[in-house]
Parts: sequence; structure tokens; C-alpha cells
Amino acid sequence: MQPDELAPYMDHTCLKATATPEMIDTLCREAREWAMASVCVPPAYIREARARLRNTAVRVGTVIGFPFGYTAPSVKLVEAKTARQHGAEELDVVLQLGRFKGGERRGVEEELRSIVKATPELTHKVIIECPSLTEEEMRAAVQIVLNAGAAFVKTSTGLGANGASVDDVQLLVEEAAGRLKVKAAGRIRTLEATLAFIEAGATRIGSSAAAEILSASAAQQTE
Repeated sequence: MQPDELAPYMDHTCLKATATPEMIDTLCREAREWAMASVCVPPAYIREARARLRNTAVRVGTVIGFPFGYTAPSVKLVEAKTARQHGAEELDVVLQLGRFKGGERRGVEEELRSIVKATPELTHKVIIECPSLTEEEMRAAVQIVLNAGAAFVKTSTGLGANGASVDDVQLLVEEAAGRLKVKAAGRIRTLEATLAFIEAGATRIGSSAAAEILSASAAQQTE
């Protein structure tokens, strides 16, 4: 795959607790130079990212309820509204995993729906943390995300014991059946892995190594 074909799949990510303004500058510069789909930055850096990506097609995303998802629903709602006010165009929202696994699925769905309803002009990606779910739970989570009106279901935060897997992406794609898009994220650091996830059906790839992956793609074309 040519770099210009691959770049629209990439969400260039920097969500470290130690993320500095200089790191966000670099992230945005690389995303702009490669014409990636988006950057995903901590909420505190949304305004800076939006300013650095003005007059480009690169979208600005951030996270809500990150990384554990157990923030109170009212707080998540404030986070989402504030992110919109600061210029975010995409929200990666962490599912309330504990309540979901505890059987309170209707409440989890209502929480997500309230965020989508409050920020309808934004693109919503719901992180369901696949490594912590059974196959049945993953399928149920896809239905919740679909019913809530989000655009994407996303594999993981990347901060758990495991990251994304091709098998999980295939399951999500199968369950979504074209009604939701799938974002693979979590420890995706190589061109080979990226292409495998795209082959499995992912339409977005979240990675802090997006620039390196695209550089590898460009190098491959010259061999």
C-alpha cells in the first residue's frame, strides 16, 4: 500500500501522561506532513492541536473517560462538551467496563447515547477494551455502541495487558456488519501489523508510531 493510501487510515496518537507541548507540536507536524486522518491528543492540548492543524484536512481528536472509563456519566458529558468547545472533532470514549461486565448494559448504553446526543456533529469512537472481554461480551458491546449512535467501535486503550488483535478486529467487523466502522488501536507499531489490521477490516488505526509506519511504507516503495 502506498503511503498516500495508508495515511487516511492513521490516527496519530500521543496520550502519555508525560506528553509535553513539544511532543504535541511534533505529532501535529508529522500528521500534517503525511496527511493522516487525525491526531488524538490529551484534552488539555486540543486547542494547541487545532491551531497547528488549521487549514489542513487532519482532524483533531481526544479521549473521554480515559483510560479506565469509570468516570461518572455527568463528568464524561462535561468532558465531551468541553472538548467540542475547544475544537475537537472526534471523541474516543471509554466504555464503562465494570458496569458493562456487571450486567448494567442499559445504563452503559444510555451513558454513551447521552454523549452522542450532546455532541452530534462530532465523530464518536467507543473503546470497549477487547482484551478484557469474552467473545459474547464483545458482540454485545458492538450492539450497545451501535444503539448509542456512535460511528466507530475501537478495540482498546493500549494500556491494558494486551493491545489490539487481528482476531478481535475480525469479530467486531463481523458483528458490526457494515453498520459501524472499526478502529484498531493498542500497541500497533509496525507496517506489517497495520496492514494486517486493515486487511481484517479496520478503517482506522490508532498508533503513536504512525509516522514511523508511514516512513516504512515509503521506504518499501523504493526497494
